[in-house]
Amino acid sequence: MRSVTPFLPAVVAAALVGPLGAADDESATKDDAAGAVIGLMEIARVKDIPDAVLKAIDDRADGARLTDIERKEKDDAVLYEVQLTQGAKEWQLRIAEDGLLIADTKHDEAIDELPAEVKRALMGAVGDDQVVDVDRDKDDGKVFYEAKIRGESGSRTLRFSDKGELVDATK
Repeated sequence: MRSVTPFLPAVVAAALVGPLGAADDESATKDDAAGAVIGLMEIARVKDIPDAVLKAIDDRADGARLTDIERKEKDDAVLYEVQLTQGAKEWQLRIAEDGLLIADTKHDEAIDELPAEVKRALMGAVGDDQVVDVDRDKDDGKVFYEAKIRGESGSRTLRFSDKGELVDATK
């Protein structure tokens, strides 16, 4: 029997207790802007996936729903192609068997560096739009995070305090 690292039970518990209760509801696509949301159908698919790959997915998912995962072999290397959905947006991850991220078709690296409160507020405010860039600014000794967002209605900039409070929004 394979051992399960501590993050997987949390992901599975989040899927079973929280968002899974409304699995077909669009509001079920986020889990506090961190980790992957895995429904019952996906749990069966991930049971044989290496822990390092599951952790890489969880680290990058930002509350998105895992919709597909496929094992591929290429040039004596094993890769996992992962499909994630958040609202109307879909994106893919390509992860090596050891958990190394090969490709991420959506992610702005700066999002990973944000404090949890800011990340949660940003992902909640973005909706189906895409985060293009995030910068950390200091103004009069206070730290702010400015995010450039692009979507169907055009571009906008959101500015958050270091506590995750939206302090300014401009088009």
